[in-house]
Amino acid sequence: MTSGWIENARAAKKLLAGKKHGELERSLLDAGWKDANTARRAIAALQYIDYLRRNQPEVYRALHDAPFSITELLARWNAFDPEGASKKALEWARSKLSVRALAKALGEARELETEATTKEGVAALVRERAKAPLIAKL
Repeated sequence: MTSGWIENARAAKKLLAGKKHGELERSLLDAGWKDANTARRAIAALQYIDYLRRNQPEVYRALHDAPFSITELLARWNAFDPEGASKKALEWARSKLSVRALAKALGEARELETEATTKEGVAALVRERAKAPLIAKL
């Protein structure tokens, strides 16, 4: 994997090793990052790629040349639904979904995974999860 963002993320991760909390942002800005948040997101996406390389080689190969925006969205997805993220990564590799389509799918998946905190929320969650199988049977 030779994507430029991966090399930059590895450099940022190495740069931050051993730095104290107050030094992190200044170090990134001095190294040429536009903002610390972009570097943080790139490092998180890099950690996802490294995880895939060790644990899911098929998904890793599917994301071989994926742009940062795609990898970052899938890393966020993986944080709450690893199986769903892997399936969507393989789907992206086959069809090259747009960033917008992938972000929409991420939002929908996150809504389904959100824990309901009220009786009404629990009821809505149960209805939503039961709807597709029931419609399929009708």
